[in-house]
Amino acid sequence: MKPKEYLMGALRLKSRYEHALEDLEYIRSMAAGVEPIRYDKERVQTSPERDKMAEYMVKLDKAESKAQRLSEAYFNKYMTIRAQIEIMSPQIYADLLYLRYIKGMRLWQIGDELGYTYEWIRTIHGRALREFGRMFPDALKEHT
Repeated sequence: MKPKEYLMGALRLKSRYEHALEDLEYIRSMAAGVEPIRYDKERVQTSPERDKMAEYMVKLDKAESKAQRLSEAYFNKYMTIRAQIEIMSPQIYADLLYLRYIKGMRLWQIGDELGYTYEWIRTIHGRALREFGRMFPDALKEHT
């Protein structure tokens, strides 16, 4: 695996986690509008009334479990990559990789933030990725 693909893993997991949270919130809002089965009312229909509340509770439980799993996966990946980036040298490599792969900033935004041109940031980015690959070859092999 290439360093760029490996480092993007944290951003991908973050995105999946955020989507799972959106799904969870949607299911919660749908469940809030569902009324439970009323046993005190007279039944007119012959088919059994489905317990929609129970169905939403099952969906909610699945969505919560998924969000929890993704949260743990993202946190573990984030902490691993963050620790790897922090020991990079020179500091510009660490700063650039942190802003790009942890904060999710675009290269031109990083250039603005750090006071460099886009072209120079692109050059340094390539060097930082090569250095990351040189420093952490085992991490890249584990994820192929």
